[in-house]
Amino acid sequence: MTRRQKLVYGLPVTLLLAGLCAYLLLQYRVGVAVQAALANLVDSGLVQEAHYRDARLGWHGDLQLAGLQLVTPSLTVELESLMLSELDFGHEVPWSLHLHAEDLHFPRGINGETLLGASYWPAFNHDLLQNDTLRLSLDLDYRYQPGPDERILAKVDLVIPALFALAAEAETRHATPAQLLGKQPPATGAEPNEAVLPPGFALPRATLQVSDLGIVERWLQGYAATYDRDAAAMRPHLQSQLRSVYLFLTPDSEDMARQLGAALATFLEGGRTLHLGLQPALGGELARLQTEVLAAVFTANFGRAVELVNLNVTVE
Repeated sequence: MTRRQKLVYGLPVTLLLAGLCAYLLLQYRVGVAVQAALANLVDSGLVQEAHYRDARLGWHGDLQLAGLQLVTPSLTVELESLMLSELDFGHEVPWSLHLHAEDLHFPRGINGETLLGASYWPAFNHDLLQNDTLRLSLDLDYRYQPGPDERILAKVDLVIPALFALAAEAETRHATPAQLLGKQPPATGAEPNEAVLPPGFALPRATLQVSDLGIVERWLQGYAATYDRDAAAMRPHLQSQLRSVYLFLTPDSEDMARQLGAALATFLEGGRTLHLGLQPALGGELARLQTEVLAAVFTANFGRAVELVNLNVTVE
């Protein structure tokens, strides 16, 4: 075999081996990064322990975690499957991220009566947990857009088939992801890792949609059991109370209370979808809003407070 032939046949093998070594090195660095992130989570005090069974980096840059387990004094939870994609590796706090998770397992079981109350737990426990596992699907997506406005666009979709489907979206301005997570140098008087909202922080819009997949009926059963009443009789009683709540408020806030009460009463019928939309005045600038809303409340100008918050509620 000539030298040229050796080069022709040997080059692909060399490139393949180099690529494999680079991939294995990247897998190792991913494992180190995951361990560091979990250590930070423990140091923050949110959990006592954090472990995972396996971490893999896909060929398209997707990070797959299996068996992520978080331990608190009262509860141990394990995510069966978690995938991070569209991940920005260029910043300590990523500027973009998509997270998908499925099924929440409770390895040590769950004390539902402590969590929800003795009267509510039987209604929720019925066919909700299978082998100490709660079936769910969670998608979280956010994008940071640097620039004068420093916009963050976030979206969450959570489906628990036996309870509800939730979809939420929000936009913030004049804050970076690092600032919101307390990963930038703390302001005067702030503790390390404490999230301190920067001046000018704004929440110009947010939406929330909740579709009933069984949670209304389960909640009604638990509520009725608390008062030793029949759930079917409790529903119209609660709906009547919600539709009448505006009668106890000032005239300038009646319209908002009437709209909210009517929507919640309709939602209690079951099988409905509740829509909440928030588009505050003043561009959603939190500091100015807080000042003006408090001033309106202290002067009993509740109509102005409602106008500033600008909450819209509908149901279908």
